[in-house]
Amino acid sequence: MRKDEVKVKFVKGDLVATYNLNTSMVNEELLQFGIVLDCNDWIGDVLVLDNYGHVRWWGQKRWRLLKRKNTNPNNH
Repeated sequence: MRKDEVKVKFVKGDLVATYNLNTSMVNEELLQFGIVLDCNDWIGDVLVLDNYGHVRWWGQKRWRLLKRKNTNPNNH
């Protein structure tokens, strides 16, 4: 984990993304995005439906939070 990252606990419905970055790149490149379907806090994995339509368990460190699920039913 980078120093500027904060450990985020994901919840069902969160919009997440993962990025590609290596030494030959100046900026990060979006690799995948998806929606969190389930969380296993005991082992630290999240079940994500990605932009390719695949559902798979991933380690939390792979994903970054883009938008928190709206938990206020009155806020549209």
